[in-house]
Amino acid sequence: MRNVPGVRSAPPSPQWIGSVFLMLLAISVFLFSVTASFAHNLDALNRFSDGGHDFGLHGGIHKIAPNVIGIPAGMSPKTSFQGSYNWSGFFVGTGSGNGFKEVTGNWNTPCTLGTINSNHITAEWVGLGGYYGNGNLLQTGTVLLSDGRFHIFYELFPNPPIITNQSFSCGNAFTAEVDYNFISTGTNKNHVYIKNTTTGFTLDTTLGGLQPDLESAEWIDERPSCGGGNVTDLANFHYVNWSNTLARPNFAGGAYWGIGTFVNTNLSMQDHSGNVLAHPDGLKANNTFTDRWYNTGNDGHC
Repeated sequence: MRNVPGVRSAPPSPQWIGSVFLMLLAISVFLFSVTASFAHNLDALNRFSDGGHDFGLHGGIHKIAPNVIGIPAGMSPKTSFQGSYNWSGFFVGTGSGNGFKEVTGNWNTPCTLGTINSNHITAEWVGLGGYYGNGNLLQTGTVLLSDGRFHIFYELFPNPPIITNQSFSCGNAFTAEVDYNFISTGTNKNHVYIKNTTTGFTLDTTLGGLQPDLESAEWIDERPSCGGGNVTDLANFHYVNWSNTLARPNFAGGAYWGIGTFVNTNLSMQDHSGNVLAHPDGLKANNTFTDRWYNTGNDGHC
């Protein structure tokens, strides 16, 4: 009712007040339930709560002593050979010098074979850091979860990974880039870009906070870590074809160069019994390589 000067409005009835209170209470309960559901789902995605396990996509590379594996005949003099319990692919860098400020790469989500569950997982990513120094790692890529679908993630380790709730099937083509303190990123900012070129879905974001260790750049297939330094078994990803594997040195005017331009390392994934789980073929002149699955492993403890 509109107030008229000199005329006092009648007070609202108790019944009207009660109805409004009940309506507001119902709205509050609804909003709380939606918010709680969203928070639960986001938390489950962020922490990889997959089958009751809280997964991280890095948690530190688990290295094997270099003399465990010999350097294959015919390998480029710039290529060394290293073993890892959880990484397979290539990285560039020596742990000294200016390092790198940008890395990019292309791959297709692999069509897996065999068991897919919370203890049989695979991920593909490009990254800056994580091998030398403080281990800080900026990365983005795709991860296969026990729903049988691939999800895009990005991570500034040791912070937990962020997972999109969009999911994709095998065979989708991806291109990705991460960079630090470069061009449009802004001072002391981390930039993440990843695009599903099959569907058009794109994630493009910046993060402040930690600086990645810039002494290495990577193109990796991984079996994720879980609590206590343990790792999952490796899902049978058959093979992943990597292309456009380029990195930009961390100095003014530095241009993109392929893996073979730099001192680089071929990483072979093994389990603790010495079984080769995944291993990349030799690096080709057009900056491509194929990473191949060989074994699930028998040391998964997630």
